[in-house]
Amino acid sequence: MMSGKPKISMKKIVYLFFIISLFATVTNFVPLSVSFSALCFLFPFVFGRIFNRPVPKFYFFLLLIYVYFLISTLQYSPKVLLQPEFYRRDGNFFPVYLPIIILWLIPLQINIERITKHFVIWASLFSLIAYLILPAEAPHIHHLFFITHNAAGGFISILLALCIGQYLEKRDKIFFMLGILDFFLLWETGSRGSLLAIIIAIIQILILKGHFTKLLLLGATIIMVIILFYAYPIWVESGKHYGIPSIGTIDEIREDNINNRIFYLWPRALDNFWKSPIVGQGFGSYNDTPYHFEDFGIAVLNTSKIYINSDAHAHNSYLNILSETGLVGISLVIMFLVSLYRFIKRSGLSKGIDLGLRIAFWVVIWSSFTEHRLTAPAQMLPFTILVGFILSNFHSYQTRTSIAYESQRNTRYYR
Repeated sequence: MMSGKPKISMKKIVYLFFIISLFATVTNFVPLSVSFSALCFLFPFVFGRIFNRPVPKFYFFLLLIYVYFLISTLQYSPKVLLQPEFYRRDGNFFPVYLPIIILWLIPLQINIERITKHFVIWASLFSLIAYLILPAEAPHIHHLFFITHNAAGGFISILLALCIGQYLEKRDKIFFMLGILDFFLLWETGSRGSLLAIIIAIIQILILKGHFTKLLLLGATIIMVIILFYAYPIWVESGKHYGIPSIGTIDEIREDNINNRIFYLWPRALDNFWKSPIVGQGFGSYNDTPYHFEDFGIAVLNTSKIYINSDAHAHNSYLNILSETGLVGISLVIMFLVSLYRFIKRSGLSKGIDLGLRIAFWVVIWSSFTEHRLTAPAQMLPFTILVGFILSNFHSYQTRTSIAYESQRNTRYYR
């Protein structure tokens, strides 16, 4: 049984697991990117450390989200917690944000800048190899080493954000060339949501210097509300169908995907939210069709007992969260995201890491308007592992400072 501080050897093991996980995010064919999950056995031994020092606000909100989503899952479909596929699909939130939870509890001295630099180089070249040796689904629809082209696009968009940060810090020609490569690869994935998101994020951080952020968010929200105001009555009049089948050529399917989101998936998520606005239908419930609703007074809930773990989500993180966890869930998520961004800005990171992570953060925010990207492992794991490293490093600094202070105070006392 562990007691006191983890031994140095244990810290090295933790570090190794997360380094392997980070560098394995280049593919989701082999899920090595979640190898850090094996460290969950440490949690009972180090859980008490949460209460030993001031907890970052975003970490506190993340803990609340974990508790609330877990309660929502237990209320809706407790059996899925024992199904591995749940954590890959409907419940991918749980492993995706685990690096932040674990690494705050384990103080490590980490050279984040060096790790990020090596990761960007490795991931860019590895992705280039995938592009060269693997066939495309169609012209400009490349999956790289991912199962879907949107997963590939989400990953490359985060990689490009980190690459831009590295280039702007040192003006290194290597990262300039890698940036061009990553943009080309992103274009070739055909992930329109990722491409739009990185363009908006670059304009927001590098040109607008972070100004007008609230105005941009308000504008995006208004556009989404207008779309729903137009599409929801059409969906209701059409008979509230769950969606349209994807058939035909690739171009026809891609066009259908847009219509499917606007006229079927988004209105359905809104309808689920209207029925149970406070707590939603239950975590993981959106794709469990056909629905069978029952009125429980304070909410109308889906009681079909059909539990499907798939990626047939609402293709909009905010609507998906509203549908499944209601106002309580979306409020916790928004508070977490706001406080996380403030933490990144105030962490005293080097210019390259600061710019890279801030651009990556907004890539996630904007792409989540057209996809369920807030919990997508391909896009989020590189981001959450790096944030976890920052927390662990910060924890280590706090510990060293505290020890130095106690030593100095004891020295004065004995004098």
